[in-house]
Amino acid sequence: MNNESERFVQVIDDALPDNYLKDIIRLVNSNLTWDFREDINYDRTGNTDIWNKMMVAPIIQNAASVSKHYDFLYPIIYLVEEKFQLKAKSIFRMKINKTFTVPHYLESREWHTDSNVIGYKSVVLYLDDSDGDTLVSNLCHTNPLGDFSFPIENIQSYETVEYKQNRMVLFDSHRLHCGSFPKEHKCRTVMNLVMAV
Repeated sequence: MNNESERFVQVIDDALPDNYLKDIIRLVNSNLTWDFREDINYDRTGNTDIWNKMMVAPIIQNAASVSKHYDFLYPIIYLVEEKFQLKAKSIFRMKINKTFTVPHYLESREWHTDSNVIGYKSVVLYLDDSDGDTLVSNLCHTNPLGDFSFPIENIQSYETVEYKQNRMVLFDSHRLHCGSFPKEHKCRTVMNLVMAV
């Protein structure tokens, strides 16, 4: 990581206790309810790439529990607060995303924000032993009209956070970012949190 970008991305390795991580992986591989998403960015970008798809297991949506696994996964919030020295006022979203390798390797998915409101933080937790880096731009977006379309040529500087199992990444939710598809593994599984701080 270069020094300039460290201002807007924080990274913690070995974020979860090993046994808790193993239990989460067991849950992910056996007992979650998955939704299929046609567009990774919730149809906000107008993406038409037929490979830009993912599976999502929602835990918290719009600040409300939507999963029977809520109680088991909620302690991750306490670990985020402890590791990054912050206090969550509310949790807007918690979900687990699973993306897959594609026949033609796409460099990354669409640039997007998790919120267009200042005062929210996003956390990406790499759950499995995979690959597929996260790119976090120096640009922020707070358009209240919700224009979430960002051509890659408009992104001039970004931080690349290498995928490593049990690595936690924190950045402002209105910051442009995107994930990369896995090249060396069949799938990439991450937890995504969006919280008011």
